[in-house]
Amino acid sequence: MKSVLTEERFNIISDDNKAFILAFDEKISKLSYSFGGNIGSGACWGKYMIIYSKTGIKSKQVAARIYIKENSIVLRLF
Repeated sequence: MKSVLTEERFNIISDDNKAFILAFDEKISKLSYSFGGNIGSGACWGKYMIIYSKTGIKSKQVAARIYIKENSIVLRLF
C-alpha cells in the first residue's frame, strides 16, 4: 500500500489520511483482508476507491471500502 500511495495521482491525499490508510491496511491485513494491490475509480463516491475483501476465497466478501475524495477520505465498513 505504501508504494501505491506514492503515485502522483494520490497527491490529493493529506499526510494524515495516508497515515490512516496505511495503519488501517496493516490491521485489516492481519485479519486476512486485502485490497489486491488495486485502487480503482470511486464512481460517484469519490475520485478513487480501495476495496478490502477476504483473501483466499472465491466469493469476495467485502469488509470495507475507503473512498478517496479531493480533500478527504471516507471509510465505509460492512
